[in-house]
Amino acid sequence: MNIPNKPTFTIFEVKNIFQVADKTVRNWIKEGRLEASKVGGCVRIKRESILKCMIKIIPGRGVG
Repeated sequence: MNIPNKPTFTIFEVKNIFQVADKTVRNWIKEGRLEASKVGGCVRIKRESILKCMIKIIPGRGVG
């Protein structure tokens, strides 16, 4: 699973990384699995949060 080297991502980008529905990404944010913030009304998710989530969701497939 490749994650582009950029600081923040949209819900659309994160859903494509994990190959899940956007509703799933929104649920992960509500559950605290992904840390997100709103910037000008748009949700942004930090790369570090995605990496942490990958380790929790897909054990043994973390990204270095």
